[in-house]
Amino acid sequence: MAEVKVQNFENHVQNDPKMMVAGVIYLGALVLAIAAIFTTMTVLAVAVALMCIGGLLVGVVARKYSTKLQDRIIKTEMRLRLRDVLDDDLAARIPDYTVSQLVGMRFESDEHLPALARKILDDDIQSAKAIKQLVKDWQADWHRV
Repeated sequence: MAEVKVQNFENHVQNDPKMMVAGVIYLGALVLAIAAIFTTMTVLAVAVALMCIGGLLVGVVARKYSTKLQDRIIKTEMRLRLRDVLDDDLAARIPDYTVSQLVGMRFESDEHLPALARKILDDDIQSAKAIKQLVKDWQADWHRV
């Protein structure tokens, strides 16, 4: 029988091993290219070094873009979810939540979400990490980029 993975605050961050391997390969090639520049001073070594730097930058930017898009989707998802579970007085304050706060709240169950949402505004908790640590009933999300 397959082991069921449980997601929680400690293990919810996901890293793509393929991106990690690609980064190591690019860094290794960059080190070799820089060494070749200093030993041979060839145009090819410079070109390879520049290509490695470009590849690393593309990877970093692609990761940043994908997480920014994911945050925009979470913002919309959480505003809709909050509209459904909050009392009218608190629902009127949905626009007051920052993206970081919404990202932190997303793992909370609908049952506990109203209390967490109120606490965030009352205590002015800004950090997504701090909010995630307050989650009582963690709802896993295996689709985060």
